[in-house]
Amino acid sequence: IVDIYFKSQNEKYATLKSSSTDNDQEIDHDPADKLIKTPGGFRMLLNNQEIIFASKEDKAKMWLREESLNFSVADKSKIILDKDKINLKTGKANGVIDDNKTEFSFGSKRLKISKDGINLS
Repeated sequence: IVDIYFKSQNEKYATLKSSSTDNDQEIDHDPADKLIKTPGGFRMLLNNQEIIFASKEDKAKMWLREESLNFSVADKSKIILDKDKINLKTGKANGVIDDNKTEFSFGSKRLKISKDGINLS
């Protein structure tokens, strides 16, 4: 079976999906996206906006975008890196690092380091 999708009237933008075993399976993503799935449930999605790597059931996920890189594990721990700052989150703990400050917090406790000095509250 070969499925061809035309995103526009120009045939150079055609997208092809080929399979010999998934006769009844429908495409559940934009045909212009490139999706690779493993038998174990891992997947990689590529398109013009981002590249996504995901583990089985999205327990761990990584997004690569033009100006950011995001990591997520079990929707509890996250690292977000972009051109201006780094965000860290896990449980009750958070952290932010940017050009002006480095700040970490855990529950109601907070540590902030900036040009004004060190503040612990």
